[in-house]
Order: sequence, then C-alpha cells, then structure tokens
Amino acid sequence: MNKNLLLTIICLSFIFLNTTISQERIKGTIIDAQGEFLIGANVINRHGEKIVSGASAGIKGEFEIKMSAGDTIEITYLGFKPQKLSLEDMQFDNLIVLEEENYGLKEVVVTAYQKMHYKCRLIGFVSHQKESKQESINKEIETETDKINYNYYPNPTSGTVNIEVNMELTGSIEIFDTKGSHIRSFPIVEYPISIDLSSLVDGIYHLVYLNQEGVGENIGEVVKIR
Repeated sequence: MNKNLLLTIICLSFIFLNTTISQERIKGTIIDAQGEFLIGANVINRHGEKIVSGASAGIKGEFEIKMSAGDTIEITYLGFKPQKLSLEDMQFDNLIVLEEENYGLKEVVVTAYQKMHYKCRLIGFVSHQKESKQESINKEIETETDKINYNYYPNPTSGTVNIEVNMELTGSIEIFDTKGSHIRSFPIVEYPISIDLSSLVDGIYHLVYLNQEGVGENIGEVVKIR
C-alpha cells in the first residue's frame, strides 16, 4: 500500500514537473503602425477554446505571459484588428504591430430627440442633426466626457467589474462584443459603478459610457473568463 502511494506521488511529481518545464515565459511590446505604444492592449492566452490566462500591455506597450505547446495568444485593442500568434510564432522578446480596423457605422436613434440621430461606432461618436428638409450638416460633439477618468477592475474578470470615475455620470454602461454587436446595457444607479458579466460567454468585450444625450465614450476592453 505504501509502495503504491509512493509510486503515485512520484508519477504526479513528474507530471507536474513536465508541465512546469514545458511552459515558456513570453515577453513582447505592442505598437501601432506609427510606432505608438498601445497601452492597455489585451493579451489572451487560449488552449483550444479555453482561456488559460490574460495580461494587459503596460505604459510602454509591454506585456509578459506564460505559454505552453498548443497555446495561442490573441492580442486585441479597441479600433485595431486582433492578431493571433502561436507559441511557435513567438520569440523571447517580440515586437507586435497591430493594424487599424475600419468599423462600419451603426445608427442609434435617440427617441428623446426626434430630430437627432446618432451614428456611432466603437472608436467614436459623431452626431448628425437635421437643419432643414433639403440639407444637413455633420459635426463632432464635444462634451464633458472628454474630462472623465476611468479606472475599472478586475480585468480579466469572472463576473463583476467595478468602474471608478472622477465625476458623477448620468446614463448607462453599454457592452459590445469584438464584432461591434450590442450585448447589454447597465443603467448607472450607484457608485462605484458595478456591472455583472457572469452570464456572458468567455471572451473580450468593449465598455462604452453613453450619456443621456446619446453621446458615448469608450472606456476600454475587459476580458471575461470563468
């Protein structure tokens, strides 16, 4: 009995040691085509469909993550095309350049303002106001949202995300997936703002603050894991 137990412990030790040794610590820097650091870019490590771990790029676009054979990392940043890389594609230190994404415009009708329609996309919001029956003009809306500082955590999360802001907000937090589809809306009722993503499937989601005038501002990306 003792011999069997000893053999079991030895076997488990070898399995654990082999798993640990097979993992590689990968470092990299994420930039755009102009060489600007993409601060806060998400790095998701998957083994098949399962999310294994995640990381976010620092102030110089740097990240560090452990990978094993068969793992694939997906790098995403709002307004840029995602990039997938396997362990075989990676070196110890990597420079990763993301390409900008062109999102199609999606129209949102704000019922409180019958004469105004808002065309929005994940990387910005532009208003279109009808001034006459024959002509209209497009203009960029400048609002107090430019002054808002957001701090949201934890990220990645298995459920609740808390959002801290430096001023009182009225409106809602909107959730979009990486394809730009609207997933859910959370009215702002208390502080710190708390949203529950536990019912969503694992993946990457975009957080957008939408005020009562229908003007939105991107907060950032959050990774949902189990």
